[in-house]
Amino acid sequence: MYNRISTPLHQAQWNWTAQLNSDWQLKKGWSAWLLLKYASPSLYELSRVFSVGTASAGIKKMVVKGKGFVALEGSDLFYSDRYKTSYDYQNIQQETLKKWQSRILRLTLNYTFGRSQVTLTNKRDVSPDEMERLK
Repeated sequence: MYNRISTPLHQAQWNWTAQLNSDWQLKKGWSAWLLLKYASPSLYELSRVFSVGTASAGIKKMVVKGKGFVALEGSDLFYSDRYKTSYDYQNIQQETLKKWQSRILRLTLNYTFGRSQVTLTNKRDVSPDEMERLK
């Protein structure tokens, strides 16, 4: 993306974002995933926005013959999901850094009770003559 501020600063800058998402099926019911995000520095109105990047990952194990799973996931592993801007116009200079609780570790336990197959409950017997008529 190309941002251009015509007045009053006459500035312009290219910026880009990237995201990598990868899933792996491992042996014996194990699977894992990785998510990486990055946004390059950019201009927004009269502010310069600094680059930001995050990493999240998880691992999952199927249990009880596929009827459940245990998963461990981590979000923003390096605690880098922050929004930093600088503003410098005429005699006003300001820097802003916004941080939030984005680093999260999550443990999930899941189990499916009962049958996992769906059966028809409203099954009708239709005569062959009726089937011919409906064609």
